[in-house]
Amino acid sequence: MVTREQARRYGSDPDKVKDLVDIASQGESMGRSESQIREKQRLYEQAPSRETRQKIEGEILVEAAVENGYITREQAKKIGGDPDKLQREMDKNDLVETGYATKEQIEKVGDDDDALADLTGIAIEGELLGLDPDTIKEHQEGYAEKPSKEAREKIRKDMVVEGRNLPDEAKDTDLDAGALMELVSEIESLGSDDAQSPDLWNQVKNEGKDAALKEVIQDVYGLPENAMEGRTPEDIMGGVALVEMGGGDPSDVEVWEDLDDLRAGKIDSDKFLENFAARRREVGREWNPR
Repeated sequence: MVTREQARRYGSDPDKVKDLVDIASQGESMGRSESQIREKQRLYEQAPSRETRQKIEGEILVEAAVENGYITREQAKKIGGDPDKLQREMDKNDLVETGYATKEQIEKVGDDDDALADLTGIAIEGELLGLDPDTIKEHQEGYAEKPSKEAREKIRKDMVVEGRNLPDEAKDTDLDAGALMELVSEIESLGSDDAQSPDLWNQVKNEGKDAALKEVIQDVYGLPENAMEGRTPEDIMGGVALVEMGGGDPSDVEVWEDLDDLRAGKIDSDKFLENFAARRREVGREWNPR
């Protein structure tokens, strides 16, 4: 690890001895020869300090990365002995090798870690949405020209519209990509294809997401107007579930009147169930709530 001469020279300074040992350990772990390790230790002895030791350890990492083909010699020149820069350059190479970004795109965004992550995110999200490689690349090229948080969010939204085959009007809403995807999923879970209608997205733009979703729910279940008043989409779906659980008809105006009365405290749950059962008997069916 250290020579006898080095041990005698720095015997009274354990920190310097440790630095020499650390340099040797780093060199051995990276496959450096004994002569290469001794050369690094001699460089350290010219200006012994913690900073020098860290710089030399970084250089050992970079040299090993070049020899193993992880980075090019040109990249090594830019890195110097900075381990963080080494990791960034290796990450860049990985992006190119995996096809998540091109070398040209990476050169445009430079050493901006956020922008590099965004290029990767665009590629991964585009694949998950089923976009073709050329479309994904086009979005990445646009982002690389002027990377920003705003550009990233716009691209995410555009990719959702393209991937889910939504009309262009969906891009004009104030929903971000996540909210857009959530609304589409909610509409499709109802068995409706209204997400493909420009009218729905114009309604979202002008009246808001909840108003549009409520109208979809009303159309799917044939709900009366009094089911809509003063209720959120979640409230309406909760009422539908309660009525259907009891074998009732969600399109029945009186059911929703009773639900309103129950919510307002005008009737209690027993009265609500009594009224519900009475209406079921009128059509020849019994309902026995558990």
